[in-house]
Amino acid sequence: MRYNPGDLVKIGSRSRDSVPERSWKIWEGKVGLITRSLDPSFQVVTADAGSSTYDYELLLSGEFVFFHEEELEKLT
Repeated sequence: MRYNPGDLVKIGSRSRDSVPERSWKIWEGKVGLITRSLDPSFQVVTADAGSSTYDYELLLSGEFVFFHEEELEKLT
């Protein structure tokens, strides 16, 4: 995976239809901190949007949320 714990990332555009676009606008463009990588073969994370396999856990606006790799942009 491209990101490591401690990396700052910006939330890009949504890659899947599992989250309604209206809900996605809450996160889009915000900056978060990668807290851990999730191994999709061993861990399934249940989020508000339903059950799915995510790639990363982020600390975003004081809460832990889960994203797919292609939804994130690394900040330098």
